[in-house]
Amino acid sequence: MPIRRAALLMLLMLAAPACQVAPGQGRLGGWDFAVDKTPELWGEFKPDRVYELQRDVFLLDIPERTNGPALLSGMEWSVPPDTVRGPTTVAEYHAHPKNWLRVPGVVTAGTRLRAEVLRGKGNLRDKEATVHYVRARLLDGPFQDKLVDLQAISLYAADPDSRRIILRGPNEDFLTLAP
Repeated sequence: MPIRRAALLMLLMLAAPACQVAPGQGRLGGWDFAVDKTPELWGEFKPDRVYELQRDVFLLDIPERTNGPALLSGMEWSVPPDTVRGPTTVAEYHAHPKNWLRVPGVVTAGTRLRAEVLRGKGNLRDKEATVHYVRARLLDGPFQDKLVDLQAISLYAADPDSRRIILRGPNEDFLTLAP
């Protein structure tokens, strides 16, 4: 059963402090690791296939909260001890782009990207809490060649037999396979 994007984002943000960096770097207790192209872990994503954004999304890079540059539909959440706020609409961003220092810009609908890397976020305290996410390279637009995290615009499902969250694939409200 799919988890709502907002609830998933909150769950992933809560888990992020314990599991987003490589051992020996940054936060204690977790790691971020590359995964080979094991088909069952990619869900409905297709490695090396081109996708197209269906709507405008924000590009965000907050090292303590994201896995490098990430695409998000909106940016308002609170994760103790920090609160991260950003524009909630593209119009709000464009009205005052200098107000949003951690938002390099908007990636517009129609932008193409290639699914290139599958990564996992592990948690040393709970091996079952590993979450996989796809990173894709932007193929056109002002951020061309940037590798971005698609976690916030992907679909996930909870495994009823464990605490594991399973990558289902792209959220078609945001991404579809390019023709």
